[in-house]
Amino acid sequence: MKALATKFSSFLLFILFSAVASFAQDAKVNAKIDATQVMVGDQARLFIEVQHNAKQSRIEWAPMPDTFNTLEIVEKGKIDTVRQGDMVTYKQRLLITGFDSGAYTVPSFIFPVIPANGTPYTIQTDSFPLLVQTVAVDTSKGYKDIKGIIAVKSTWKDYIWYIVGALIFIVL
Repeated sequence: MKALATKFSSFLLFILFSAVASFAQDAKVNAKIDATQVMVGDQARLFIEVQHNAKQSRIEWAPMPDTFNTLEIVEKGKIDTVRQGDMVTYKQRLLITGFDSGAYTVPSFIFPVIPANGTPYTIQTDSFPLLVQTVAVDTSKGYKDIKGIIAVKSTWKDYIWYIVGALIFIVL
C-alpha cells in the first residue's frame, strides 16, 4: 500500500512539474525540411513556424542571410500570421539550393523573444543536413556536342489566322 502511495505521489509531482515547465516558456519554434538530398541546382523547402502568446511576449524574426555554408536562399516566402485568441503563429517558407556538390548544414535560426515582463530569451530552430549531389557522368562514352538548329517545316495552315485577320481588315 505504501509503495502505491509513493508511486502515485511521484506521478502527481511529475504531472505538476510538467505543467509548470510548459507554461514557463510561452514561445516555441518548429522547422521542417522536405528533402535531405538534392541535385545541384534543385531546391529544398524549409518550413519555419513560430508560435507565442501575444499578450505575454513579442517575437523578433530571425535574420536570414541570402547565403550560408555555400547554400543559397532562392526565395523567402512571405510571413503568414494566424491568430487564435491570444496565440499568434507565424509561418514562412524558404527555398534553399546549392550549386556546388557536398554535404552542408542548413543552420539553426535564432528568434529573440521579448516578454512583457521578465528577461528576454531566445528560441531556435533545428539545423538540418543537406547533401547536394552532382549528375552522374559516364566518362567511358565519347563527348557529345550540342546539336545545331533544326529547321521546322511549316504549312499554310500555320498561318490561317493571319490570313483570316488580313481578309477581315481588308473587308472593313
